[in-house]
Amino acid sequence: MLLKAQNAIGELYVEIGNTQEGFKYFQKAWSNLQCLPLSDLKDNWNLMKQKVRVLNNLAKSASEEYLKENHVLEYATEVSKLVDNIPHDQATMKYTEGVLMLVDGNTYLAKMKFQECLRIRRSLFERKTC
Repeated sequence: MLLKAQNAIGELYVEIGNTQEGFKYFQKAWSNLQCLPLSDLKDNWNLMKQKVRVLNNLAKSASEEYLKENHVLEYATEVSKLVDNIPHDQATMKYTEGVLMLVDGNTYLAKMKFQECLRIRRSLFERKTC
């Protein structure tokens, strides 16, 4: 519950334009998530969803130094492998990986991740014909 609250408060700060304060809450949520092994998250859908949101928020608000020092890209890649059966979260993680790869300077791989994200989202929103 604390994790969800920290992430939500961070999102509220970002919405009102205070990204720095929002980042502090995302950082707290990230710290709490680091205490949980990925294997625990695989079994708990709600925790996995929170992890996806926190990683996405961190990717959008943290400094390049913070992301590199905390190996957020590597962690995001591992989480991305665990959300294969949840298309919305899978698309979010592909986007997050793309942002992190851009920060890392790998524009080619970032573009591929963004394209994967778009493909997944397109499949979620396209109308099915009978």
